Amino acid sequence: MKQKQILFNEPIKVLALSNKNITLTINGSKYSALSDKNGKVVFNLNSLLPGNHIANLKFAGDTTHIASSNTSSVVVAKVQTSIITQDVQFTYGSAILNATIQDYKGNSLANKNITLNVEGRIYSAISNSKGIVSFDLKGLEVDNYNALFTFEGTNIYVNSSASATIVVKRESTVITVNNVSSNYGETVVTAYIYDANRKALSGKKLVLSIDGATYEATSDANGKVSFNLSKLIPNKYTGTISFDGDKGYNKSRASVSVTVNKIKTIIK
Repeated sequence: MKQKQILFNEPIKVLALSNKNITLTINGSKYSALSDKNGKVVFNLNSLLPGNHIANLKFAGDTTHIASSNTSSVVVAKVQTSIITQDVQFTYGSAILNATIQDYKGNSLANKNITLNVEGRIYSAISNSKGIVSFDLKGLEVDNYNALFTFEGTNIYVNSSASATIVVKRESTVITVNNVSSNYGETVVTAYIYDANRKALSGKKLVLSIDGATYEATSDANGKVSFNLSKLIPNKYTGTISFDGDKGYNKSRASVSVTVNKIKTIIK
């Protein structure tokens, strides 16, 4: 018995006399084809799944040739796959990691389940029509991580894997504040804290240092903080508003000029 190995989705080729009808029977299905001028017959077996198959070839004979037959073992190999990705850097809270799965010809593979292991954190996603999978990693804290993509394979496709390095960095912050001029007893300094994309940051503790004293406030949903300085006596002051940073955001600071005016009086 002869053995022929082909890849999934590739045709089987059998040599025969020219212009002769050859019948191939495999897995209960029959295929017929005429040999070309070179005596070659090609059978399209795209639907043949990976594995070992027995093919029965038959020529019924004609007025000048005796009938003949042959049996061949056809081995359909699984299709090789690969996962394409790269090392990435993100700022805290913005990590979206993509990868692409494709076959050995570079064709994208849709609807394939890909698992991502980020140092014990397991994520799973299904590839889209372009073979792309996306993983939302916004919960990762600032650090360096090793990531492993895995495709377990199917009855048609071989398993594959790929690794990548993920670097999550702290996001920059900026504090904005306007200089203040007010009467004694009415002084309030208002400031805002944003990330590098001008997104308001809530729940951040800011500290105002002025005239040897410190004041604390926590930013609201709009990134706003207000400091009540009603006890400052009339004078000109320079203060500093600072954010010490946290697990996801870098520290920042801003200066503010505060003028407290005396209250006008009137004698009647």
